[in-house]
Amino acid sequence: YHYLSPDAPAVPAPSSTLVNGLGRYDGGPDSDLAVISVEAGKRYRFRLVSISCDPNFTFSVDNHTFTIIEVDGVNSEPLEVDSIQIFAGQRYSIVVSIFGLFR
Repeated sequence: YHYLSPDAPAVPAPSSTLVNGLGRYDGGPDSDLAVISVEAGKRYRFRLVSISCDPNFTFSVDNHTFTIIEVDGVNSEPLEVDSIQIFAGQRYSIVVSIFGLFR
């Protein structure tokens, strides 16, 4: 949230998300964004953690599906999806397989 508490709307509206500690928000500085370099033919494990207080958001990787392998610290049956709705305090481990060009 990038507003002072006296200016907070009745329904809080998040204004940014961080990836590896980097992100931007409307009206903020034009800071660097996270770039994750990958190679075709490899698989990558990502750990998603929602450290938000209230909202939820949907995570996806453009033009890719991925496999959920862990939910809230518990290994799970692999489930292939194209997005995850993640709520406050939830954690997921996913595996993204890179085939061909990644844009």
